Amino acid sequence: FVSRLPAQIFSEDNLELRNHLEAIFKRYGESSTFHYLPSVSKVCVVFHRPGEAPLAREELDKIEFLDYGCIKVESLSLISTPWDQRFLKVPKSERRFLLSPPSSPPVGWEPIEESPPVSVGALESALFDLAHTPGDNFDLYQPENPSFPTIRLETVFLESDQSDYSLSVSAVRTSRPSY
Repeated sequence: FVSRLPAQIFSEDNLELRNHLEAIFKRYGESSTFHYLPSVSKVCVVFHRPGEAPLAREELDKIEFLDYGCIKVESLSLISTPWDQRFLKVPKSERRFLLSPPSSPPVGWEPIEESPPVSVGALESALFDLAHTPGDNFDLYQPENPSFPTIRLETVFLESDQSDYSLSVSAVRTSRPSY
């Protein structure tokens, strides 16, 4: 970066000052490029070969630029890293706990024997035992607070299957309670 430059150099109309600055730096790198940054009052000079930028910085820092005073040349050293070193490495296998290991159960804990799942046939049979005639209603859950929904079982027989006494359960949507 080149700083302490006159403000006129950032005007695109003043090509004479720009050409003079570029000619000074092109002695150190013919293929160098220039980027004018008026918001920070600096010019970024990019050299394309190693060794050009340090040499230009060493020889051009604090030289007199026409009658505008001394310019300041700063350099950034770019460190190129090999492609395989750009990402973090996986930790060694002895410390690779992505989740915490499971905790031990409390002393004296024993698993509870669970009953087998209810089959659909058994559920239908239990519902049929509750209601023998169409239109029978059974409240499966009656809340203490009347604003909460009640779970009610309503049984209906289909007209075509009344002789078979087949059970059909209709579910009526219950609105959400307002708190």
